[in-house]
Amino acid sequence: MEERLNSSRSKIFRVPEAAEYLGVSRSQIYKLTRERLINISKPGGKIIYISQESLDAYALSNGLKTVEQIGAEASHYLSSRKS
Repeated sequence: MEERLNSSRSKIFRVPEAAEYLGVSRSQIYKLTRERLINISKPGGKIIYISQESLDAYALSNGLKTVEQIGAEASHYLSSRKS
């Protein structure tokens, strides 16, 4: 079954592989699932499956803005307040 899941476009991980993929501990993955910060699937009710897209979305969810982006936002904000 796992082989069939992994043959689709997105890679499907179980907890140990997800932890390795993100470079965190297994307990951190369980914490993220408990806090519903990553999407999971439990088709049989026991084994947790996590899509690569879900892990990527979590990893990129709190990106820092560049100096240029901050400057552009500040300029936009200041110009909109003058009106």
